[in-house]
This record gives sequence, C-alpha cells and structure tokens, in this order.
Amino acid sequence: MARIFDLFNAQALAVYMEDVNIKNKGALFFEKYFPARKQMGLNLSWFKGHNNLPMDLQPGAFDAAIPVRDRQDLSKVETEMPLFREEMALYEKDRQDLLNMREIQNLTDGSRDAQMAKELIDRIYDDRMQLYRGAKSAQEFMRAKLVTTGRFTIANSTNSGSYVNHSYNYDPDGSWAASNRIAATTPWSDVVNSDPLADCEDMMQRALDKGVVITEIIMGAKTFSYLMQNQKIQRNMNGNNVANMVSYSKPAIKSYVETYLGVTISVDQQNHKTVQGVAEFYYPQDGNVTFLGADILGNTMFGTTPEEADGYNVPGFDVSLVDTGIAISVFIKFDPNMTKVTRVSEIVLPSFNNMDAVFNLYWDNLFTIHYDLGKGTGTVADQTQTSAGQALTLDDGSGITAPTGKTFNGWLVGRERKAGGASYVPVADTTVTAIYK
Repeated sequence: MARIFDLFNAQALAVYMEDVNIKNKGALFFEKYFPARKQMGLNLSWFKGHNNLPMDLQPGAFDAAIPVRDRQDLSKVETEMPLFREEMALYEKDRQDLLNMREIQNLTDGSRDAQMAKELIDRIYDDRMQLYRGAKSAQEFMRAKLVTTGRFTIANSTNSGSYVNHSYNYDPDGSWAASNRIAATTPWSDVVNSDPLADCEDMMQRALDKGVVITEIIMGAKTFSYLMQNQKIQRNMNGNNVANMVSYSKPAIKSYVETYLGVTISVDQQNHKTVQGVAEFYYPQDGNVTFLGADILGNTMFGTTPEEADGYNVPGFDVSLVDTGIAISVFIKFDPNMTKVTRVSEIVLPSFNNMDAVFNLYWDNLFTIHYDLGKGTGTVADQTQTSAGQALTLDDGSGITAPTGKTFNGWLVGRERKAGGASYVPVADTTVTAIYK
C-alpha cells in the first residue's frame, strides 16, 4: 500500500509537468528557434558569426605562396547566466488532509476517499505547474526580446527578499540595430498610405544584400490586422477594381501575402504576466515586424542549478530535471512548522549566434505610461507621448504616500527598476509599479 503523501515527489511532479505540457501543446513561439542545450557552470560563451556574401577564391600560381584568408567577422561573446527560482509550500492543512485519508492503492476505485484524494492531489500538482510554466515563461521573455531588440533586463519583484536586476545587451556597439533594425517610412497603422508589401520587399532586399535569404516574417495580431485593412493590399487583391471591392478573410490575406513575397507569415500572440502581475505579450503586437533568414537563431542554454549540483547528495532533498535544465526539487523545511516545499529553479540564458540573420521593421506610435502605486496611496496622472520616440520623465513620487514604515524607491518598469524622475522611452503602453523599501 502506498500512502497518498508518497505520490508527492520530484519525479512524479516532473513527469506530470512534461505530460501536461505535451497534452496542451505547450511549446512557446520562439522555443523552436532556440533549441535547448545544457552545459556545466554559470559562464556562457558563444561565437557570433556575421553573415557575409561569398568572396571569390583568389587565383593562384603553381609553386607559389598561398594567401591565407582571415576568418570573416567572427566574434566571441561571453556573459554569465542568471538564476531563476521560486517555491511553493504544501501547507499544514493540506498535509493533514492527505495524512488523514486512508491508505489507498488506486485513486480511481470510486470511493469517496479516493475521489477526495484525487481532487486534492490534482490541485496540488496544478499549483506547482504554475512554477514550471513560470520557468518556461522567463525563457520566452528573453528570447522574444533578443529577436526584436537584441537586449533585455530581468529583475525580480520587490517582495522577494533580495533585489535582482541584470541587463543583457547582445549588441553593445549598436551595429546590429543600425543595419538590421529599420524604421518604416509610414506606420502600417496608416492603412491608407502605408505600403506593407513594398516595405517587406525592401527589407528582404536589404537582407539579400548581406547574403541572407528571408524565409519567414513574424508579426503580432494587431499588426496583421493592418494587413487586413490595408487599402493597397485590398486593391491589389481586387485587381484595382475599386468600384466593386471585395473583403477577404484572414486566411485569404495571409495566403496572398505569402504567395506575393514567397515567405511564411507567422503571427505570435502569446502572452504572460510580468513579475508584478501585469499581463503583456512576449512579442510586440503593434509597431514591429521581424524577418528571419535562419531556422535556428541560437540556443536556450542551461547551466547547473545549485539544487541539481548538490541536491542529489542531501538526505531528504528530492530532485528531478525536466526540459533539459529545469530542476524540480521537493524537500521538508522547518520554519518553524514542518512544511513540504516544491522549488523550481533554472540557470538559463539564450545565445544568439545567428542574430545577423534577423531583421526588424518598426514604426513608432504614441504610447502611454500608466502608474500603479501598489500599496501606496495618492494620485499620479498617466503620461502619453506627444511625438513618436519621445522620452517621458517618470513621476518623482513626491505625491505618493508610501505604506507605513516604507519609503518610495522608484518604479518597476518591466523587469527593471528606474528612479523617480528618470527618463524613459516607452515602446508600448506600459504600466509601471511603485517600489517601496
């Protein structure tokens, strides 16, 4: 006979998480472009190759010195991978509910105890699934930011005990942004005057001039809606018969654009919650279109977590790995009550070896900053840009009353802390959250 409590272990949780992920078709959009790899330690290094047009081989003479060609534009990138981890506790009430149930062999035997046990265990496992999904989400956040901007910042929430804020810039000299990130002449949101097909042809030619053949174009759902409404595309599809214009479905528009350009169109509209609980999309839904000239852009590189490195040798510390490098740990903590804890941890960072096969077309809209005062009180008015790309000055916090015993300590912008009064250029409608210390 197995006690129900014994079913709650790291290996069972890992199997459950992988199984649910497969059943729910849980692959995130950019996962396939950055396949997982595992390495030892924290330091990540990779060679970033620049795409070059082939240069003709030089003619040579018999019995003569042979010229040595230098390797073209190959640079080594080195950085340190960040650690992500959170825990969830199996609280005393749930433990007592489990321990008070009789020993059972089969959770589907139809008895009342069996049904109650199954419901309780399902709830416990579903709760832990949120940690696993959070680990996957952190990976996708980094991948999407790399593809669109070449940089990102990761920071934890202010209630996590120890503040973490790391910035990663894969384009420190700005050369990639200068050559591979191009502003559209007319925003696609202007469906009357913009010419998305011409813009795409121009970007594809820019890529071809660098030896890159574009095979896929990625955009958000809002951007795709501009294709649906674009008058030039509508006229093209109707044979310039303006008098008898016909509206076309999403599949028809997608098929037409794909055929016209000879590429695959992909729409990414997956979203998540930031560490401060604000819902946002991984990929910009408006103002950005990505052009890919490679199937693999880099790797999602995993290091060895402390739990994996040391946990196997600690009595009572149960560890299993899932998805190459996510560590699932189950152990007993006394603080002061005995609590069974599930910890999900990962050391992970994407490499971006083929970043020069990625091009972005963007246009600027006017964006708004919304202020969330958290547990503080007061009123801070929203701020909206009056011109594209305008830097806004974050509120200095002078009108905010902090919670008792705390003082205002700036704003959490995405995953980065910015001081009150700091300059910030929003690239989407953004909610910033007050930080107190």
